[in-house]
Amino acid sequence: MNFTNKEKIACPNLNEIEQEALQFINANKVAYTRQMYSALRIKDKGLSLNKFRKLLQGLREHQLIKFIPAQQDSLSAWGANKAGEK
Repeated sequence: MNFTNKEKIACPNLNEIEQEALQFINANKVAYTRQMYSALRIKDKGLSLNKFRKLLQGLREHQLIKFIPAQQDSLSAWGANKAGEK
């Protein structure tokens, strides 16, 4: 999923936010969307929770992270891709 030019203008720090999210996921191995949103203070950087989810989907499409579906007793999460894993 790509951001429109209007969305990029509204939040000029998208690259910075992407890098912080990747670092957070790599450091923690597994991360939840809301946990990252709060810990990285994404709202203060001008990105809504839904737009942050869109950013994470884009990272997944570029195979930088993987989506871990929800199980019976856990929420869905994001995980780091191992080297060479697709």
